[in-house]
Amino acid sequence: MEHFNKEFVCIRERDMQFQALMHRDASRPRPNVIQNEIFGLCTIQWLIRKIDAGEPFDESSRDIYNNSLRIVKYLQSRMVDQTLAVKQLGRQLEYPQDANYSWMQPVVRKKLTKLGIECAVDLFRAVSPFGRRPKVPVAEPKPVVNKEELKAVQTRLREEMNGYTHILYRDWRCRMFPYIGRTFTNPWEAAYAWAEATFIGSRNAVQLKLERCRKGLVTISGPDRFRNCVEAMPDDMTLVQFAMADNKQIYLIKLHADREPIIMPIAHYSQASELMDKFTYLLEEDERIAKFPGDMSPTTFWERRKGVDARLASFVGEVEKNFLGVSAHLLRPSDRLGPASDNIAKKIEWMSKGGLRIGESKDLVYLSQYMDSSSWQKLVLRFCEMRTTDPKFSDFLPTLHSASLEALKKDKADRAASDASSKKYTYLVVCPQLSQFCWERLPIFEDFPYIGRQVSIHSIFSQLEALRNQEKQIPLQIDVQNAYYVLDPENNLGETKRRMLDYINKFKWEGKIGGAPDSTEITTALEECDAFFYFGHGSGSTVMPRSVIKQAKCNAISLLMGCGSVRTIPQAHGFDGKSALLDYAMAKCPLIVGCLWTVTDGEIDRFLMRMVDDCFEQTRNVTGVDKLRQLAEAMHEARSKAKLKYLTGAAVVMYGLPVVSKTVPVVVEEKENIPTIQSPEKTPSEEPIIPKSPKLAARVLSSQRQQPETLKTPSAKTPPRVARTPRATTRSAKKPPVPIFDEEHDPPARSLRSRTSAKTPAKN
Repeated sequence: MEHFNKEFVCIRERDMQFQALMHRDASRPRPNVIQNEIFGLCTIQWLIRKIDAGEPFDESSRDIYNNSLRIVKYLQSRMVDQTLAVKQLGRQLEYPQDANYSWMQPVVRKKLTKLGIECAVDLFRAVSPFGRRPKVPVAEPKPVVNKEELKAVQTRLREEMNGYTHILYRDWRCRMFPYIGRTFTNPWEAAYAWAEATFIGSRNAVQLKLERCRKGLVTISGPDRFRNCVEAMPDDMTLVQFAMADNKQIYLIKLHADREPIIMPIAHYSQASELMDKFTYLLEEDERIAKFPGDMSPTTFWERRKGVDARLASFVGEVEKNFLGVSAHLLRPSDRLGPASDNIAKKIEWMSKGGLRIGESKDLVYLSQYMDSSSWQKLVLRFCEMRTTDPKFSDFLPTLHSASLEALKKDKADRAASDASSKKYTYLVVCPQLSQFCWERLPIFEDFPYIGRQVSIHSIFSQLEALRNQEKQIPLQIDVQNAYYVLDPENNLGETKRRMLDYINKFKWEGKIGGAPDSTEITTALEECDAFFYFGHGSGSTVMPRSVIKQAKCNAISLLMGCGSVRTIPQAHGFDGKSALLDYAMAKCPLIVGCLWTVTDGEIDRFLMRMVDDCFEQTRNVTGVDKLRQLAEAMHEARSKAKLKYLTGAAVVMYGLPVVSKTVPVVVEEKENIPTIQSPEKTPSEEPIIPKSPKLAARVLSSQRQQPETLKTPSAKTPPRVARTPRATTRSAKKPPVPIFDEEHDPPARSLRSRTSAKTPAKN
């Protein structure tokens, strides 16, 4: 870079002579636009490499930085994004402000050489306990910084944050906003910066692909607007964000309407890498068993998969203990405090002498009812370690814990019974690097089954504002009878088609079987139906164009029952990853249910049927929304009843708002007249299904005339493109079908719902 800097100066001097001859005036010649942009881009990448490598900001680096800053300012209106990026990277290099606390030291990591899951080294890494690697003690850097100078830097940061929040330049945005979030003392400014630091790719897609910028979905105008959105959230809703900072440390941000945001660094990047490495090994081992069962017996097959499932269960507990530690209690949903509890929170904040903020004190008082005195004190001391506090404050913690419990009991006695029994929702916003992990299965959530995810903080605020404008209430009421489905569009999942057709018979669903629906049919289904079901490989992006889904005004909840249908593949730092989930989020889909990794079709089909029956069918005659089953609760029950409670149950997650079955009374006398869709072995009904959507009526009637042809099973001469098992290949077509929920008699390995499973059928 030093050589490039010198060469650029020479090129400038040569070009400036020609410019002086051409213009023949007293104006000062300047380098051309292309030279400025190339030099600015090179400087940005050079500064990023120096920051990531932890190199010092020496004199030679300062000279290059100052020269590049002068160059990008020549065309400030054209290169405002590069100017902002160079300024911020220079600040980060000069004032790193890194925080290395006792609970987030980097772990010792050897060079990772992945030799394959059959290698003994990889197997040992997969089954070894998480969190036992030795940590490298790193002393917290304490550079000599002038407080006035640092205050001036923060003032300039605040001006840039408020003045250029609409700019979506990644090299600037993903560096500056996390830097503000981890250095600013104002909790509202810091939490706003964390919200603006994520999901850059989807915002660009909204503006560039859809050619419109929806209000509130792309950016939030400022900290004041952000605070108004948080305070307008329902009291029973809590947002928890897992974010990766510019220095790759993992931060937790908790938002609730009753208190200030809570921000805490929880782990070093090496700890997060170790977590995902071990988690990936376990998933790969299960996928290898399911795809290539070979000649193993059904008993051996299930024993091996249950062994991996048990290891995954213990691994989830290790993550909560060693990765989150006592900060795992911050994931619990919050609630509004009563007068007595609020007074105790103010007292704790005053006694800490700056060690605790009022929002943190309120949450600690509320969490005292779920934590023992020892764990509660450790969590308090974590906050105190982040700031300077009174050394004698720790001596009063046991007394303050007892006082908090007494205050909560008093407020609970004074509160009405209806308020005390209200359901609380926890929504997670997870960065792409950690999004595939099953956070919903942490032991901390056992008593709080209402867990969901959100694509971004912007999306949840936009959805809540739209519901308020439409005067709709949460949870949303869904009529499952008004649904559309796409079943096996690639026509290679015969068992899934047979199993799901028997289940679909009890609904009045419109749909497409054995083929891909056209674009108009997809758009109409998403806009006019209450629910959209997909049964097939992956997320269906190969048969349902992504551009069609993005541009639809989606009103239907979408259940995508395919392998990795909502998985987010991480990309470069600052991007929100690659996922079909973003397409539905851009269409403002109220709820998306899907899988994070590879699952077998028999298990995932049973999971869906249990969840739908528990949420929609078994409570349709009950009056009163409070007595109805939430979909999140039904999902929690379906996980507990799955044969593989983690490999299958934990794979299914939901993104979006809570939903409940619509209170529609069932008339028993009309059941006999409801036409049904016949399975491949049965004769199709001559009476057509009457669709609820007028636009779909003609298409459904025409597709039903061709239905017997589309329901044919694949020919024996054309083997399916999925891995089959010994029992699956020898099953007779005339054998009576097994009960839907009889798991113990299912074949050992079902066909996998992913394109990666397109292998040669296993030998019989």
